[in-house]
Amino acid sequence: MTELNGGFKKAAVSVGTAMAILSALLFGGGREELPRAAGAYEIAATQDIGYRVADRPPQDLGDAIAYIRNVMSRPAHQGAGYVIKEVGMEWSRVRTLAETLDRLSERLAADEVDAYWTIMAVKDRFRMWVLKVDQNPAVVIDTDGSIAIDIIWGTISTRFDGVQNWGICACRRIAGTWTWSQHAWCNGLDVGGGTELLDRVAAYTQELARRGYLPVGQTLWRAPGHYNHIHYSGEPLRTGTPPCAS
Repeated sequence: MTELNGGFKKAAVSVGTAMAILSALLFGGGREELPRAAGAYEIAATQDIGYRVADRPPQDLGDAIAYIRNVMSRPAHQGAGYVIKEVGMEWSRVRTLAETLDRLSERLAADEVDAYWTIMAVKDRFRMWVLKVDQNPAVVIDTDGSIAIDIIWGTISTRFDGVQNWGICACRRIAGTWTWSQHAWCNGLDVGGGTELLDRVAAYTQELARRGYLPVGQTLWRAPGHYNHIHYSGEPLRTGTPPCAS
């Protein structure tokens, strides 16, 4: 795991690992699985961990365990103890419900994303499962830019086919001004594509930024000079004189 500027850390993941995107949180759809692009990374600091019990929406660990306790404590399931197991493992030894749920909570908290556990009431063999998920759809792909640009481009390029990277680093000022462009710090990204596609890209990234998933400091689209591409500036915005001009 490598520490980067801004305090973010990123760890490499295998190519082809599925990225869980809960589009219900964004556009009202169901759970959508998107493949990670080659060279994609997960940002540890941006994970939004949830625990899905059966088909219920993800919730925090305490609420997930409370829901399991409520169901498993019904009279039909009591009397002979409870066991748990992770996929591919053997059942644990029989414990009380309180002990079993403490054990399950500890294992889930320590496990990686996509950990899948089952709890069973020994009396009637009734089972419930819980899945640890990362609800954050942000993805990183290394670019020449800042970590913010890595996140913005990684998320866009993974989500949308046909988007084009029109440039990141350029030692120049904003047209018609003396203000340095964010491109001079490699903290700007121009994204090209068809108008309809860019409308969808802009709406998607604005929603993710609003929810705190994307470090977008500025979006320019359908503005003067930005009718054929979207400009993104990473958060935080850079100020002063860029290194390229010194």
